[in-house]
Amino acid sequence: MGALNEERLRDFLERYNSFVDNTIPPFMYGSHYSTAAGVVLHYNVRLHPFAALHRQLQGGNFDVSDRLFSSIARTFEMCTSALSEVKELTPEWFCGNGTFLRNENNFNFGTMQDGVKVDDVVLPPWAQGSPERFVEVNRAALESDIVTKMLPDWIDLIFGYKQRGQAAVENNNVFFYLTYAGSVDVAAIDDPALRSATELQIAHFGQCPMQIFFKPHEKQRTFRGGPKSLKDAIEPHSLPVERSRGVLYKPFTGAPISHWFHLPPEPLGPKVGFIALRVVSNHRILAVDSTGTFHFYVFEWKMDSKKVLEQEARLRSDLMRISSIQKGSAAALAAHRQLSLDSADSSGSAPGETPSFDSSALDSMYDGIVPVNYDVGNFVLARERGGFRNLPRTPEMSPRAVGVSYRMVNKDCCVVVSDGGGKGTVSLQLVDVRGEVKSTELVRDCLGGKVTAIASDFESSIGEREIFGVGGKDGSVCVFVFTNSTLPRRPLHRI
Repeated sequence: MGALNEERLRDFLERYNSFVDNTIPPFMYGSHYSTAAGVVLHYNVRLHPFAALHRQLQGGNFDVSDRLFSSIARTFEMCTSALSEVKELTPEWFCGNGTFLRNENNFNFGTMQDGVKVDDVVLPPWAQGSPERFVEVNRAALESDIVTKMLPDWIDLIFGYKQRGQAAVENNNVFFYLTYAGSVDVAAIDDPALRSATELQIAHFGQCPMQIFFKPHEKQRTFRGGPKSLKDAIEPHSLPVERSRGVLYKPFTGAPISHWFHLPPEPLGPKVGFIALRVVSNHRILAVDSTGTFHFYVFEWKMDSKKVLEQEARLRSDLMRISSIQKGSAAALAAHRQLSLDSADSSGSAPGETPSFDSSALDSMYDGIVPVNYDVGNFVLARERGGFRNLPRTPEMSPRAVGVSYRMVNKDCCVVVSDGGGKGTVSLQLVDVRGEVKSTELVRDCLGGKVTAIASDFESSIGEREIFGVGGKDGSVCVFVFTNSTLPRRPLHRI
């Protein structure tokens, strides 16, 4: 991210034009867009092993909280205003499940000067609080016609003829001279101190890739009509659906994930039977099949908006009709009363009796109103695609019995109890609601044989704790009691 706006470009050009040094050529950007410390460790500070490397670089501690990666908006503002920031975007921004945006390791990053604690990265509103959605939209933008059209210019700047020389000056692409590959022969520097300083400069401030193209890169022809700006691309209602050459184009956030990936939708379930099911959150179900593989399903209520709107329109119409009848009745009563008073004044006699209108008719009208039924629609169930390299599963390939805890422990994890490979070993696994096995404990010599039955219960005399009864092939039974997220190493009771 270089000079993305006129004000920032003006500052960089002022630095370039005013820089005077007999040994160092003028430059626009003092730091580089690709550095291990300034970019890779900065963005991935919530992941291992980058967190350990970051602390090693900072003398054993995390950097000052205000300098850590804490907010997308704050990072964008910094990269478009501070002259020392020209960061690139790492691959994690476009692939994976967005774990680099979550503080799943519960690192203590401290509190910023404004009193805000640094934890998960604050996402823009269009991500709707979902790191997965943030990465998906970024990837969709990266694969869009907008980027396809501009990609040759980017190649010219990074790998091509605009990287160096007069073309680099004309395109505002001049970096500090040590960042260019081959610009300095470090091995030829005799002064040890100068050589060390040069190596540190290259290591910590980055280096341009080798120039491999020396003429403008050819532009690719696009075959789809795309949005005119990235803002149009990420707003679902800013563009109509277009059809070009038989391809259905939809704005990024308006299309389902299968459209973004150009993949068919995931089948509803596996070909094998389930042996355990448990609702693990408001909208998620954990299922274990007979091969020991974990499956996660997402369900939600889809209200039939069309029917609800029709009911609301009918209700408004009924209320307006009754209201008009009430107003007509009131007007008739007032007119009759005024006429009676006028007649009495002219004749000098007492006013006549005002007729009464029967309100039961109006009451029956109100009784006949049908209220709006918002419970119209259906449940939608979808099986999640696995975003992990290894499918989460039980240690035993074909378990006979699996138990899943009723209560969630360790914030958002449940306990899965299963056979640990036969011979009396019991497996205890912490599985989070996103489908990742956080930890596994194998408790050996619990039973005399393979696990054949598992039962769990939390409505017992032991209070809020949950008990698991595990039975073996030889008729032995052991009992586990879970009071928190700590996995017990030994069973509480054995029969």
